Amino acid sequence: MFFNKSLFIKRLRKLRLERKLTQEKLATMLNVSRGAISHWEVGDRSPSLDIINALAKSLNCTPAYLLGFTGKRNPLDEHTHTVDNFFLMSDIPMYLSNYDSEGNPRFMEVNNAVLRILGYSREEFLNLDPRMLCERVYLSKLSKNIDVVNQCNKLIVGWVHVTKDGKRLPVELNIYKFCFDDNEAYLTIALYH
Repeated sequence: MFFNKSLFIKRLRKLRLERKLTQEKLATMLNVSRGAISHWEVGDRSPSLDIINALAKSLNCTPAYLLGFTGKRNPLDEHTHTVDNFFLMSDIPMYLSNYDSEGNPRFMEVNNAVLRILGYSREEFLNLDPRMLCERVYLSKLSKNIDVVNQCNKLIVGWVHVTKDGKRLPVELNIYKFCFDDNEAYLTIALYH
């Protein structure tokens, strides 16, 4: 899982101590062993996404804050402590894409950070052909890059995105292949320069 491990370790311990929870008490709340909490706090292991949601709820913060994706600690309503909202609220620009039955690329989801940077509404972005997001010179490289991702499950590549108003933004794309609802999908983390 991609996250700021050192910040996660620091925040986990700090939040646990602020709530006056022992490792044993927190472990009981999460239905895990005390050893699991200890391993997380020293960085030997990382919790699963399901546990991260429960952990954030127990520590009265958002998953995004706990994992170091945002400095916003404020807890949300109980029903919003989900990985979906962690993705949408992250300060790190990310989007999900896949291919339709005819082999055309399409966006599945986008977070607010991408929308702020590129100037699109959510509806505009999700209806956008992903090929329209890059400069024409990169179009010929798109299928080759997807071939590399399919072989290696990840790719880091320099790219140029075009904003809604036509500005060109250099970006490092970190593309990861994963399975989503039994279909191949791609998580792209966009690090704009």
